[in-house]
Amino acid sequence: MPIILYIGLCIGLCGWINCAEPPESGIKRMITSLEPTHQSADMESATCECPNYMRKDTAPLRPQSTLPSGYFLFGGALKRGGLFGSRLSRFVPFLVPGTGGDYPVGVEIGDEGTWAVYFENKCKQIILIRPDGRHRTVVPARLDGLAFDRGERPRVGFLRDGPLNTEIFYLSSAHELRAVRVQFKEDAPPTFGNDRRLALLDNNWAFHPGVVFGPCVVGDRIFGQLVRHDGGIRVDYTGFVTLPNGGTGLASADNIYTYSVPIPTSAAGCAHALSHDGAYAVANANKFGGSCVPKRHNGFYMVPFFTDSHPPVDPYSEMIELYGESINWCPHEYRYGGCGVVDWMGWGFTNDNRYLTGRLGGRDPTNGIWLCEWEPNAWYPLTPRDSHIETCRPAAFIGPIEEILGDIETTSPVKHKSNSFVPIDPCDPGYEIIQPNTRDTLIVGDTLLVKVRSRRAGNATLYLTLQGGRYRYRLPTNGSTINPLIDSVHTFVVPDSVHCYDGSISTVSNYCGVMIQDYADCEFYDHSDESFVIASPSPLQVYGGPRIPY
Repeated sequence: MPIILYIGLCIGLCGWINCAEPPESGIKRMITSLEPTHQSADMESATCECPNYMRKDTAPLRPQSTLPSGYFLFGGALKRGGLFGSRLSRFVPFLVPGTGGDYPVGVEIGDEGTWAVYFENKCKQIILIRPDGRHRTVVPARLDGLAFDRGERPRVGFLRDGPLNTEIFYLSSAHELRAVRVQFKEDAPPTFGNDRRLALLDNNWAFHPGVVFGPCVVGDRIFGQLVRHDGGIRVDYTGFVTLPNGGTGLASADNIYTYSVPIPTSAAGCAHALSHDGAYAVANANKFGGSCVPKRHNGFYMVPFFTDSHPPVDPYSEMIELYGESINWCPHEYRYGGCGVVDWMGWGFTNDNRYLTGRLGGRDPTNGIWLCEWEPNAWYPLTPRDSHIETCRPAAFIGPIEEILGDIETTSPVKHKSNSFVPIDPCDPGYEIIQPNTRDTLIVGDTLLVKVRSRRAGNATLYLTLQGGRYRYRLPTNGSTINPLIDSVHTFVVPDSVHCYDGSISTVSNYCGVMIQDYADCEFYDHSDESFVIASPSPLQVYGGPRIPY
């Protein structure tokens, strides 16, 4: 993801106006009408503490071994092909048979745990498959309205609790959301029925055509990032759309929930998810909510779904404050930096609505997949801290797995970092850092020599990484991006500090590196093999620099 987008997503607002008691557990009660579950505090009164449903002070890390029976799936790992999985209680990774040549972008698991669906990025198609690899089937879908050359990738998933039995929803263009009926059989490939429109937006509105930002659908409810074009100005923000006639009708811009105040600039929000009963919506906040809401991808908020008939509310001061069910902060150890550094995203509910899957991304060196039990705000790492597994939107199932997975753990195991069976992605430019790759020491003011190469032409950005990858700084090249086939050698003067968010940090560190990353697809990148040292010209001790306050 471009660094400009990361910065835009991280900008937040401050101020909280509510100190009310939280409601009873929300997922356990189905909403029939939306009424404020909290009372607004007097805006003229003295500042108050965060509400009790804000889970920030307590965010325990719990061992994976204590999780119930279940499994999870993920794709896009380690810049290589394949749909991978493991049981929940311990990480025993396996490759789903028949997917070694696929490049899954986002995955969802059906409520029974017996089928999974994902968008396959190499051949640009939607795939249904059993977790044991049986009956891999291409879903008939109309995807010709998507601009794949501009990085558009549709979010796909199961339309749960719908009026027409089982359907697969998908984004066919930035303005059109569709669903195709599917019938599953016990031991045979699925069969498909009619394909229908769910929503068609006019030219002033669009769905964000991305896996992380795109819409999800449950019953008659659509939730995701909407794009509004207002007088030539693009405004992105979290949107609620209601399908007419109990989910059988066609939604238009008239069915978009209207906030009580205009959204003058992009308020974005991302990683949208709906509970499997459609009652609750989860997202990263960006500008919505006050200072008690994590703004820099350090957690998520949960609110009821707002139908198009609900009275307008102010998303900046009322939506989460008056109707909020939960505000969950990530563990304390992962709250440094911003969303370009520690990036919690890819939320998705499990079938029992008790947990949310997500992934820790960004420049943090401990990328991986996590499970959050949202009511106690307990966090479970599903992959080892040193695995560096990068993925987009994982999914998990809670329940018995013996009949679902069979003996796949022994017949299709994966040794981490083994690429022997994986084909090269034809879309991967093959970026490689040639220099620096040794444990050298540079003094502030010295010249840093960077050499890069690639298999084919690319459009990439160079970064200086500090403190083991916790912070990164875009190196000033002749243009905003480089093509390593042409621009393979670059020199930079090592500064004493770099700008970072609203302040600066020292470059003096024992663990520095150089990173090259594709401008359009963040999955294509390379790091220095060995970290180097940047030292101060003064006799001061080398240190890592201060953490940025969250």
